[in-house]
Amino acid sequence: KFCPRSWMPASCWICDRCATVEYRWTVSPRDSGDEGISGARVFVRPSFTNFEAIELMRQRGGVCVFFSAHLLVPPGKHYHIFESAVGKTRTLRAQEGPGVTLEEVELEQEVQEALTNLCYHARYDGLINTLTVTASGTFQIPETVYTPPPRPEPDPWTEDIARQRRLRQCFESDLQQIHLSDLCHQEEEGEVLETLWDRYGIFYDSYAIFAGRSLWPLVRQVDMYSLFEDVGLLDRGPGFPGRVAVDNSEDVVDGEESPLGSARRPRRRKLLLQDVQQMLLQTIAPHRREEGRSPAFQRRSAKLAQMTREGAALTRSQFMEVMLRAAIALRGAEASTAKALRRFADQTLSGQLMRPPLSPYPRGLHLGSGDVHEVLLARR
Repeated sequence: KFCPRSWMPASCWICDRCATVEYRWTVSPRDSGDEGISGARVFVRPSFTNFEAIELMRQRGGVCVFFSAHLLVPPGKHYHIFESAVGKTRTLRAQEGPGVTLEEVELEQEVQEALTNLCYHARYDGLINTLTVTASGTFQIPETVYTPPPRPEPDPWTEDIARQRRLRQCFESDLQQIHLSDLCHQEEEGEVLETLWDRYGIFYDSYAIFAGRSLWPLVRQVDMYSLFEDVGLLDRGPGFPGRVAVDNSEDVVDGEESPLGSARRPRRRKLLLQDVQQMLLQTIAPHRREEGRSPAFQRRSAKLAQMTREGAALTRSQFMEVMLRAAIALRGAEASTAKALRRFADQTLSGQLMRPPLSPYPRGLHLGSGDVHEVLLARR
């Protein structure tokens, strides 16, 4: 049964000069009562609430477990009793301290009857704790009024249910075509899939931009070089003998600070033309080993088919796989594939690519006409 975890007076608590009182039930390590059992609940039943149950929150301090709640208590003399519940068993208990018997309690008739019925049904004839609260005169209303910061309005585009459902369908369709076993270890697949779905909107937006510039719904290979160049990851000039090129900054992990206390930038890595070409070939046309010796015309046919695949445009799933390979190639000292993928989506794609002005989507849309044309232009 749901029980409130606090209580507010019916009138203004400032005018009534209510005081904040903590009700606490402490369970010692040696106590084997119901309160120390995991899953137990403890309530307080004060007289100013007509002995209605208010749940105490479970806390841990040192070696002891205790239940507590802070209530606004009006001034005057009050009575209270604690109640513990484990499953369907409920027991009334009094705390060590000032208390009176049930016959000595002095309350209004309605509140007195509520206490009598409570003790009767619980078969309790012990003490009732007492509490005297004096009027609080230390509270002052501050001169300045706190204004909470405005909450951002929900985005009707990113939080649209129909869009999320279709985006999920695209995600599951792409997973069937991505060679995930070639990109990460088996024990990392769960975390990588979760990260890929969490950032799938960024990857899909990037695909939509460049597919719109290219051969929608395909992306030409030459446009993939433009993508890496737009985000500042492609180095077309000579003078870079290694796989990656770095600037004069130091190679550190994100969040690490220099000995002088100032934050240091991570290395800015760039891919060579050969790197991008290798990623495209590994994604589009992975080499297949033929078993045994085949006739010459079959070898020529296989070679021709291989060359055809190598020059083909990229589908959406292949575009996603190239992005995954790029994130892995640029992760540097990052050991986690999921963290490298998250960093590539947030810092590279979202931070560098998603900047206005963007090209029209898709390419040549302004030359068409019709309802779809007007809707896409209106939402551009």
